Amino acid sequence: MKLLTPAPAGSDAGCAKTGGHKAGTRVPIDIILGLLGDGLTPEEIIKQHYPHIAKDDILACIRYARQIVEDEEIYMVKAG
Repeated sequence: MKLLTPAPAGSDAGCAKTGGHKAGTRVPIDIILGLLGDGLTPEEIIKQHYPHIAKDDILACIRYARQIVEDEEIYMVKAG
C-alpha cells in the first residue's frame, strides 16, 4: 500500500511509502484518488476528511498515479 506523507515545508510535496512523518498523518494514496474519483475537489478532501494534508500533497498523488500508468496502454471505452 502506498501512503501519502505530507512533505516538509519547502520541499517537493510527494507521495511516499516511507520517510519521516508525524504520527497519524499518513493517508493511503488510493483513498485520496478514490475521493477525487467520487467528485470531491482537493479543497473538499482537505476540509471534510484530511485537514492535516495540503493541496500540493493531493496533486502529488495525481502525479504519482500518472507516472504509474503513463507507460501502460489504457483506453477508455463506453460501457454498454
